[in-house]
Amino acid sequence: MNILSCEGLTKRFEEANKEPLTIFENIAFDLKQAEKVAIVGRSGSGKTTLLNILGGLESATSGAVRLMGKDITQFNEKEKGHIRNHQLGFIFQSHHLLPEFDAIENVSMPLLIRGMNPYEVKKLSIEMLKKVGLADRETHKPSMLSGGERQRVAIARALVTRPKLVLADEPTGNLDFQHTQQVYQIMLGLMQELETSFVVVTHDLELAGLMDRTLKLQKGQLA
Repeated sequence: MNILSCEGLTKRFEEANKEPLTIFENIAFDLKQAEKVAIVGRSGSGKTTLLNILGGLESATSGAVRLMGKDITQFNEKEKGHIRNHQLGFIFQSHHLLPEFDAIENVSMPLLIRGMNPYEVKKLSIEMLKKVGLADRETHKPSMLSGGERQRVAIARALVTRPKLVLADEPTGNLDFQHTQQVYQIMLGLMQELETSFVVVTHDLELAGLMDRTLKLQKGQLA
């Protein structure tokens, strides 16, 4: 069974007295376990919108998104929240860390939302921070971390739940060359270790070249 399957996926915006704006139409693709796919395309082509629909953060106009065989487009918001917490991980261009919390607390958040034992949560979060090379930054707040370190905390947060699928939107877009290379190695190494499937939206052709496949979103179609 595929981790992710899309069929007939269409996104269209409609406004009164205006022609509908179609972002993309009849998108279809499958993703296998541990497979890594890049989605590239020009700015404004709809890549981020597509990624958000795959993660249940936006609604499609029509079509189906099946995660582990279940069509999440038919889920209510509570059901979508549950599957995001248990099956999905998200990495954004802007790390979206909570500034008032330190690194451990930020990484812990998805597990605490599950209602897990706080002692076990802290243990798992520390282990994941060690995996991303931040064992000495556990109690640092985001303002005390470099851009690369903040993004590594975001990677740890995305992977601490051992998700089946990680969705990433320009995960190295705000980093310089040195930090970009570090994030590549850590992110892809951990995903291989955990056998996590990966869909990344990126303008970075070097990152795209490290994926198993690259798909191009152009003129509303995915090729």
